[in-house]
Amino acid sequence: GTATVSLPYRSAPIIQGKIWADTNGDAEHSDMEGGFSQAKLFLDVDGNFQLDENETSFKPDANGSFAFPAPPGQYSLCVLPDNPDANITFPIEDKKAYLTWIDYESPSNPLIFGVQDQSEQESQSSDNNKSQEQESSAQNGEQPMQDSAAGNEIQPEEVNALYERLLQEMESKSKKLDDEQTILGTIPNGRDY
Repeated sequence: GTATVSLPYRSAPIIQGKIWADTNGDAEHSDMEGGFSQAKLFLDVDGNFQLDENETSFKPDANGSFAFPAPPGQYSLCVLPDNPDANITFPIEDKKAYLTWIDYESPSNPLIFGVQDQSEQESQSSDNNKSQEQESSAQNGEQPMQDSAAGNEIQPEEVNALYERLLQEMESKSKKLDDEQTILGTIPNGRDY
């Protein structure tokens, strides 16, 4: 025969929100400011507001939104921009973090972070300047400049991958520190006359 088994469905606890690019640094989200994805979010377990090895981290999607499923409980959520010179403009508190509680059927309120990254704006303006220079040189009949190293540019992704590989090699060859302390001298037994 056929049997029907009903399975209850409960939505998972989710930490959700968005990071926006605060281009003017005023800590107010305007319609002209879009999402920001060049950052990492992490669950700060020990409360030091720094990403440690044992702490869970995740990236937002391309428009800065995030939805991270986690076990029910209380969490401290922090943001860490990829560019160390970027400023976290929102939340405006000193710690730049949220304390949130999630449970089944009750996701967190949307947690909003604002990040001002001057390097992104500068790179966009330099890209615009390069494209304008190439257009003007093409109009003047000039050939575009070639890279002297075999005509190829090294992409940042390649540099990052090489750097990660170098770090892994260094870690595999390094020795762990000895945590045991050596007791110097002898411990006297009984009374010392």
